[in-house]
Amino acid sequence: MEELFFQWGILADNWIIVDPIGSSQASSGDYIIRRFAEHPITQFLIDYQLTVVAGLCRPIRLDIGASFDAHREVSPLMASSNDSWAQRSFNPYKIAKFDPTQDLQGPLSIAVVSEHSLGSQLGLQVPGGRLVVFGSADIIANHHLKLLGNEGLFLNAMLWGVRRENLVSVLPRSIEEYQLSLSRAQLGSFGIRLLILPTILALMGVIVFLKRRR
Repeated sequence: MEELFFQWGILADNWIIVDPIGSSQASSGDYIIRRFAEHPITQFLIDYQLTVVAGLCRPIRLDIGASFDAHREVSPLMASSNDSWAQRSFNPYKIAKFDPTQDLQGPLSIAVVSEHSLGSQLGLQVPGGRLVVFGSADIIANHHLKLLGNEGLFLNAMLWGVRRENLVSVLPRSIEEYQLSLSRAQLGSFGIRLLILPTILALMGVIVFLKRRR
């Protein structure tokens, strides 16, 4: 697999991305991806302000050590936040700390596309190949694929890969049921707001009750 990626100018680091930002961590512990490049595959995520949910992610980036190829173009699709980093040794049971001497500072690319154009031969325009690489297989796991952002991303990647651009960026289904991907910070804020109104009403009820007893 590494040799295949090398031919396409892609480097899949055997590191794990760590992102301490609360808005990047779902209440379930999953990683919420919010940063997307403008590309036919991800444009709908930007337009509809959707997110993609994944588990642990590896950095996927341009391999600067690959041989130069004027017909090859590698572009990032998604990235982690500015405060993220990638480290080789990752222990989920320990508090991660950034080490500038060993770790990679973010933002880090989580998915890339590589396109190889063959150019014009014998007067004919010959299309080349396309490859999409994600840094986490959890993006298309059953419990994540049901999310609108994940499903649309996967379908768009497939359609773009087989050059069906006319279908790319079309949402796969109407939004009849939408599943929210709340970060821990958002969930906490939502919970506080949810408790404020009932608490105020309860206090008012107690005050009215006490006044009537007098």
